Amino acid sequence: MKRAETVGAYRSAIRWSHFEQAAAFQNGVAPPRRATDKLRDVRVTGYDVVREREDKQRGTLHQTVTIRYHHLGDRVEKTIVDEQDWHYDEERGDWVVDSALPPFE
Repeated sequence: MKRAETVGAYRSAIRWSHFEQAAAFQNGVAPPRRATDKLRDVRVTGYDVVREREDKQRGTLHQTVTIRYHHLGDRVEKTIVDEQDWHYDEERGDWVVDSALPPFE
């Protein structure tokens, strides 16, 4: 996939609270299932890219995104800022995110 398609697919996975799918974009081994299971009650209500910085020579991308979410049964919407580092992986032939899943509390 091209960078925009890959980053967009990751955004969609997070936006629709498909965290196992989002974990597949991570560099290396996906987190254990229990890491995504604890996110079952998280519902993302918004995902906005605030800043994007690409280094084409190095094949890297840094994104700052704002994510709004709430926990099921909780009426309080929370906001986090997620810093994402991406790079193009020649072996996979695709972009991968080096950062962990967003730190939902």
